[in-house]
Amino acid sequence: MNSLINRFFIYSKKYLTLSSALLLSFIFITVFIIPLFPQDSHRILFTISYTIIFILSALAVRDNQKRVALFALAVIAIEWISLILNMPVLFKISLPINFLFFLMIVGIFIVQIAKAKNVTILVLMESISGYLLLGICFSIMVALLETLKPNSFNFNQISDTVNQNILYNIEYMYFSFVSFTSTGYGDFLPLVPAAKSLSILISITGQLYIAIIIAMIVGKYLNKSSK
Repeated sequence: MNSLINRFFIYSKKYLTLSSALLLSFIFITVFIIPLFPQDSHRILFTISYTIIFILSALAVRDNQKRVALFALAVIAIEWISLILNMPVLFKISLPINFLFFLMIVGIFIVQIAKAKNVTILVLMESISGYLLLGICFSIMVALLETLKPNSFNFNQISDTVNQNILYNIEYMYFSFVSFTSTGYGDFLPLVPAAKSLSILISITGQLYIAIIIAMIVGKYLNKSSK
């Protein structure tokens, strides 16, 4: 059994570009396509999509794949148990766990980009995936804050308990990416000090990520050109 698992991870490392391409595709589907469906179906669609993203994230890392895969399986189990058994407590526990998993994947991608010698299509896909995953991370934090302390933001249209229990509500994701890109339309606002601090963190992190990643990519490209 262990030999089969080891062989699987060996083959997965040979197809990192494919895994990264699939990961980026499902992230795009999660962020841009699923919100177009009726809101009543968001919970199950997001759960399915994030399950696939958890698995592909484990396959897209180059080192410590087994540990990342075990973490991904644990996150998937908690996600589906909270959905099937409708356990609010487990739902709240799953939020910070999902946040930590995505944050770990973003950190791994940044390290992989830094270690890459040349700017390849794989590096570009990892940088885009990391950016979108970081935005999703903050949408989870917004959801967690709103779950623990309702009305931290003026999400007035989320009025019933069913919609409040949707893990990745479109309003949470929309606010996170608008703040992450420093667009700031002003339709949703933080109302309490914790929400305002989180909004500041989201905006600053978005700008720092772009600055760091672009600096690394440009530096690698110029270094290759000079050689």
